[in-house]
Amino acid sequence: MGKISVIARGARRKNSRLAAACQLFAWSEMTLYRRGNWYYLDAAEPEELFSGLQKDLVRFSLAAYLAELTEFVAGEETEAGELLRLLLNGLYALGNLGRDPALVKPAFTFRLLALAGFEPLCDGCAVCGAETARDPVLDAVQGVVHCRECGEGGGEKLPLSAACVTALEHILHGPSRRLYSFTMGPEDLELLENLSNTITETALCGLGQSACKPVQSTLKYFRSEYLAHVVDHHCPICNREKPHPTIDALKCKGCGKCRKNCPMEAITGAAKQVHVIDPEKCINCGACVTNCPFGAIAASK
Repeated sequence: MGKISVIARGARRKNSRLAAACQLFAWSEMTLYRRGNWYYLDAAEPEELFSGLQKDLVRFSLAAYLAELTEFVAGEETEAGELLRLLLNGLYALGNLGRDPALVKPAFTFRLLALAGFEPLCDGCAVCGAETARDPVLDAVQGVVHCRECGEGGGEKLPLSAACVTALEHILHGPSRRLYSFTMGPEDLELLENLSNTITETALCGLGQSACKPVQSTLKYFRSEYLAHVVDHHCPICNREKPHPTIDALKCKGCGKCRKNCPMEAITGAAKQVHVIDPEKCINCGACVTNCPFGAIAASK
């Protein structure tokens, strides 16, 4: 279906059965129905929450940036399976595999540019035709690699190292499952990141300049709340003087549904054994209360 707008009634209410599946970065299986020109959410079950993103401010911010880039490129109600897979792989690499954000950002950006039709040509020199460009540079305006001596004056010419050229070929032409399976030295990695930033701004104009503005502005004016949520796993407003939910040992059947739906992995317990909520990790979101089929979890009051 591609990118669509969906109305999720009541998803923001505490203890809503849709809350866990509709939270930021959640990959969920959803049941939708259409009425007129609008889609409505009827039911949802989270499949992957990328919980590692909630524990690191840098990864959280970069994940938001990747999501906004993808949202900008994706068309309304236009099939975008490759874009979706790219985004999910990027979130998984950041939140679950612990990949270096400095590597994920340029790799994701260049592959996204390729899918959007702005793939830079890096197979040798685009001017003289040499299989390997001598002292290579990237023409950010034309989107091609050429020998330094072959390029004309003017425009933005970005120097490339041999490692950067190899990394670009891997990112643009390698298998998507191994997109982030490469390593680079710190200097080459910084150069690759600068290249991705420059060519994004050049190729997609306002995208590179404005995609991350929402994250930048909220970090500037609400940094304390970011730190409270992401580092301390605590909302100063929602969780103020509120006890965390508790599990009734007599009612708990050990089905594990609360544990699977907890975005903070705050619930532990073996199958068919009484589960326990860790108050240090619990953020009082209510997902466990909503998803418990036996009413064994008491909501905070």
